[in-house]
Amino acid sequence: MLGRKIIYEAHFFCACFNSSPADFAAISSYSGGGGGIASPKVVERIRVPRYDTNDATHRAMAALSQRAHEVAAQEDEDAVRAIEAEIDALAAKVWGLKEAELREIQESLEELR
Repeated sequence: MLGRKIIYEAHFFCACFNSSPADFAAISSYSGGGGGIASPKVVERIRVPRYDTNDATHRAMAALSQRAHEVAAQEDEDAVRAIEAEIDALAAKVWGLKEAELREIQESLEELR
């Protein structure tokens, strides 16, 4: 059971860290450096909560991360984008962002890209 919990915890962390809110926080923190999560220091600035097996949002994010890895290996870009959108919605919930705030973050990231 412990091994499985570690895998879920790792996937939850990946989902959080690869979400639009985390990406935006990283770019905002290091806007002079070209954007993106380029520095290990970013890990210190983005507060990812401890994985909670009793939290349905945490479990869903871990499952979506696992699924994203599977569809990415199949090179199904549309499915990856759909999963990323679901992860973003859950990440917003984790960090207490409103729908409009998430949308603004996503639009800002699009402009930066």
